[in-house]
Amino acid sequence: MKKTSLLVLYAFIFISCEHSNPAFRFSNFYDTPAENIAKAIKRNDVEAISNEVLNKRVSVDFEDNKYEVSLLELALTNNKKEAFEELLKLGANPNIDNSSCVSPLVSAIRYNHNCDLYFVERLLDNNANIMPRLSNMCTQAYDPIQETIMHYNDENK
Repeated sequence: MKKTSLLVLYAFIFISCEHSNPAFRFSNFYDTPAENIAKAIKRNDVEAISNEVLNKRVSVDFEDNKYEVSLLELALTNNKKEAFEELLKLGANPNIDNSSCVSPLVSAIRYNHNCDLYFVERLLDNNANIMPRLSNMCTQAYDPIQETIMHYNDENK
């Protein structure tokens, strides 16, 4: 019984380390060509990321099959700055979006950590499109400026 309780405790701790939003979990990339990059992002291992992209030719813009989250979004939503910078350096598209019209810039606005605008600033420095006219293409999407207004309209934010 004691071993079972300990095992459950370890499992809970391990699972709680994953992002609370299931779309941004590293495990979404397991059993895909980008599994090693996802694991390298988790460790902030820029050499392994570079090796996978340059030597093994894994697409730097790879998206998981279920949520269509890009590797760049995976890094920023999990606050992996070194990995994020390496992906940008390797040519990751700061304007990649999924079928729900969510881009890395929109995710950086929605999921910033304690109002840290690092990822927003870096995406803008790398030519992220701030006015992509998503509302013309998607029925429930906001442009980054509209997203910011909607997200921070709550008095508590």
